[in-house]
Amino acid sequence: MSLKGEASTDISVKILTFVGQTAILPCQISVGDNEDVPSLEWSKEGLKPDIAFLYRGGSETFEEKNEVFHFRTNLFENELKNGNLSLRLSNVRLSDTGTYKCRRMMSGPKHVSTVELSVGAVSEPKLFVVPGVGVTLQCEVSCWFPQPEITFLDAQGNVISAENPKSYPDSSRCVIVTRRATVQAGDRFTCRVNQSEINQTRDTEIYIPDNCMRSDTTTIILAVVVFILIAIIAFLCKSLYCNSEGVIKLLSRLSCQSSKRSNAEGQNPSNQAVPIENATTEHHRKVDELERTLGDKEEIIRRLNEELNDLRSKQSPVVCQPINRPQDQLPQDDKPTASTISKRPESGNFFQNKDSNPKGTHVVRSMSVSDSRPRLNGAKFERRSTISAPSSNRFSVLANLTEDEVPLMQ
Repeated sequence: MSLKGEASTDISVKILTFVGQTAILPCQISVGDNEDVPSLEWSKEGLKPDIAFLYRGGSETFEEKNEVFHFRTNLFENELKNGNLSLRLSNVRLSDTGTYKCRRMMSGPKHVSTVELSVGAVSEPKLFVVPGVGVTLQCEVSCWFPQPEITFLDAQGNVISAENPKSYPDSSRCVIVTRRATVQAGDRFTCRVNQSEINQTRDTEIYIPDNCMRSDTTTIILAVVVFILIAIIAFLCKSLYCNSEGVIKLLSRLSCQSSKRSNAEGQNPSNQAVPIENATTEHHRKVDELERTLGDKEEIIRRLNEELNDLRSKQSPVVCQPINRPQDQLPQDDKPTASTISKRPESGNFFQNKDSNPKGTHVVRSMSVSDSRPRLNGAKFERRSTISAPSSNRFSVLANLTEDEVPLMQ
């Protein structure tokens, strides 16, 4: 597209690009040998401000440029002297779709060309089997624009009936589409994603063996049964305090029975050998894990019992015994005063002060005191056994002394 600089001819060009790529919006004019580098303007319709790139006085002007194009648009500056005014738009977005105009600035804006930019989005589809009864395929594309069509094909290229597609937009204005189809095992299937407007098609294939349905169903049932059994055994262990050895034997027996049952039901045991072996390995792993858990709990119980027995062995019975001390060893404030003794009734368990009754009065002393003193005046003692219970009387310690062991105090 080559135009004279003075012309005001409108030439339209359509450009198709995809998200993330770099688009070149073409614009070309004829420049004479003695002409300076022209000033120009790139704008987008429907955008305010609409300036995508503004070139004046030999450099870019940023004041009027729309922020959505910051750091994404530039010119081929080395080609300006040759009349190449093309705009390079990098990291294209879906929002960049629209109409762009290239204008040369002389005595007034001169419209040179118009570019219709279309932006599409494509991604590789994902095809997988949905867990459950039967063989259900799901094909999913994460980001397409415009919305594509999803078709399922068998090995002969025949279209397979499928459910209605489900689509919803994501944050970047792309469309996420999923579709499911129920098929029979033992064949190769293709998911084809097509968008005619942007002329894009993507295919992906999957092969489903004959024993896939049977193996998947057996694995699912076996996993559910094992999970239920583990839950029941855990509950019984918590309620009845069963030991780890019984649990291991029970789980091993159940695992062996389940493996034998799945081998007997399959028509082709050799094809099921690998899934069953994997399931058996998983069961043994769970058994080992349960064994370690129960072993740790038994070790904790044993250690707690040892600590409890150690604490019991360190405990000793506390026996409270009255301490009999002689009168001479009583604290000064505990010794009976004369006034206190004189108010007591006469009894064999009490004595009176020597000054208040010097004659005929006997004071009870312990053997430890009497041994250190001589007997006075050859006094004779009466033998009397006294048994007293603990009393709050502070002179009760004298009640347990026998007269045979203590001299009479005159």
